Parts: sequence; C-alpha cells; structure tokens
Amino acid sequence: MDISDQPYTLAFVDDDPAEINDFEALYASPGFEIVGVHAPSVLEAPGAIQRALGGRTPDLFVLDMFLPASPDSPISLTRQSALIAQDAIDQAVLETSALTDHLEDGKALLRNTQAVISLLESTLRKWCSELGQSPANGVQLLTILNESFPSVPKLFYSRKATVEDVKLGIGAGAHDVIRKPPPRQAAALAPAILREFETACRKNRRDDTPPKSGGAE
Repeated sequence: MDISDQPYTLAFVDDDPAEINDFEALYASPGFEIVGVHAPSVLEAPGAIQRALGGRTPDLFVLDMFLPASPDSPISLTRQSALIAQDAIDQAVLETSALTDHLEDGKALLRNTQAVISLLESTLRKWCSELGQSPANGVQLLTILNESFPSVPKLFYSRKATVEDVKLGIGAGAHDVIRKPPPRQAAALAPAILREFETACRKNRRDDTPPKSGGAE
C-alpha cells in the first residue's frame, strides 16, 4: 500500500480520560487512526506518549494546553476557593440577567457582556492555577516533542485558551491552536476541524516523502 493511502496517525494527549473518549468518538474517521494518550501531568506525558505509540511516529500531535504540572498537582479546589468561585459565578449570573436592560443601547450591551465574560474567564484562571494547570505546561510538552519529533506538526486543542495563550502556543512552534467545540455544536463543527487535522497531516507526509528519482527527458 502506498503511504499516501494509509490512514493518518493522530496522537491526542490529554490528562482527562473522558476528554480522550469524547475526542475519539467525535473525530472517528476511516482516514485517521487516533491514538489516545492519557498523560496525568506534563512530567508523565513523554513516557505515556512513548508507550502509547510503541515506537511509531505519528502524522500529527494534538495536545491539551492546560496539563497539570506534576503528579502532585491537586485534583480538587479548597473549600475557600470554591466559595470564592461560587460568589463570582453568582455575580456573573446576576450581570447576565441584567443584560436585557441594555437591549436598546448596543454599546452598553457589548460592554456589559464583555464584563461578564471577563469575570468568568478570571474565575476559570483562578481554578486552573489552583489545580496546577497552566498553558505554560502545554508549551513545555510542545518543546519536548519538538525535540523528540521535530518533523511532526503539533496542534493545541483547548476550550480555555485565550488570545494570549494562542500567541504563546504559536510562538513556541505550534502549528495552530484549535478551540474545543461546545458540546451542542461539536457534531456540526467536527468536519471542519477534521479537515484542519487532515491538512496538517497531508503537509507532513508530503514534506517527508523523498523526491522521485529520474533524469531529464
């Protein structure tokens, strides 16, 4: 079988087995072999990747950006943090319910909507920090894989990434940063995301294929 006819091997790395199961179900396709890699932390990721691939080189790595830093990272919030977070969420709910007060003033509506989004993003960042999850950990794994698999493209796949996180990932050498689709839109968005995976894989194989020998006619 010609290499161009073989399914692409996609290695998906995440610390959450449920996320891996969802990814495999959402992007199941005859054109891809998805290798799910459970990496509980960035320190454990290289070994987990080696074991899952069994010596093979994938066509594409898709990486969770917010991996825990180490096996010792906490798996739950402290009660105080949980209460602070609940207060922030309650405040966001109140501000969201008040958005209808500004329907006739478009600029005010946008300002208040952005305030709600910023409040929720700030709360999410605090949670991630307490749980030892940071985009820097994903970038650390990317750096490791760039050394181990320099020719293989790497994508980040994250629902928490901000614009600054995207800049961080691209600057570190990621091919792209793809936002995880919301559950209600996942099925509709999956074909477009699969095409992006395929484009990266196809380019990688094309770049790795040696030129055909032959002289001028």
